[in-house]
Amino acid sequence: MLQASADSLAVRDLAVTGSFFFCEVCNTVCEYGDALWEEHQKSMKFHKMKRMLLLRCWNCGSVVVDAYAEYSPEKNQFWCRNCISKIGYLAFRTEIPQAHQNSEQPRREDAK
Repeated sequence: MLQASADSLAVRDLAVTGSFFFCEVCNTVCEYGDALWEEHQKSMKFHKMKRMLLLRCWNCGSVVVDAYAEYSPEKNQFWCRNCISKIGYLAFRTEIPQAHQNSEQPRREDAK
C-alpha cells in the first residue's frame, strides 16, 4: 500500500484550483457563503448539495471538475478523462520508473 508523504500531499493540493457547490434538485451552481447557498442551508435542507472541485490535469493542463478527472496514486497526479483515454487506463495507472521521475524535476544547479 502506498504511503502519503507531506510532499505528495502538497503536490496533490496544487492540482486543486477551486471548489463550488452544485444543487442536484435545482440544477444550480453556487459558492460557499452566497445568498443562494445560505438559502439552501436554511430553508431547502432537502435539496442535495454536492461539493465539486476544480482540478488541473497534470498531462494537458486543462481545468476540469472532479467528476471528469481521476487520481493516480502511483504517479501522484490528477488526469482528465480525455488524456486517460488517449494513453489507456493501464498506462495511466502504472508507476513511473524512478529514473524518469528524477529527470522530470529540474536540479538546483540547472535552475541557475
